[in-house]
Amino acid sequence: MPTVKVFYPRWTREELLLRLEEGLKALEEEVPLLEAWLFGSWARGRASVGSDVDLLLYRGPRREDLHRLARKAFPGLPLELHAYTEEEAARLEAVLARMREGALRLRP
Repeated sequence: MPTVKVFYPRWTREELLLRLEEGLKALEEEVPLLEAWLFGSWARGRASVGSDVDLLLYRGPRREDLHRLARKAFPGLPLELHAYTEEEAARLEAVLARMREGALRLRP
């Protein structure tokens, strides 16, 4: 009979939240963050082995190097970053409101 292996996410939700908080502190040294939200499967408690980490950020001025800085701040996380300036967020408020439904607010 073949052996079946079941793989779970590499970390618990609590471990992920700690990693996100540490990463946000590091990122804030470079980028002024206004708000941060975890949304998607991790926020809803439905993460599986293939789940990415959906992070929604509201920030100050546009930074062309933001994704590079985020990869440095959150090493090893399969991060799906959605970052918007205040002006961009105002234009996309209806879409962003749906993204925040069921999300966990990480930063005020």
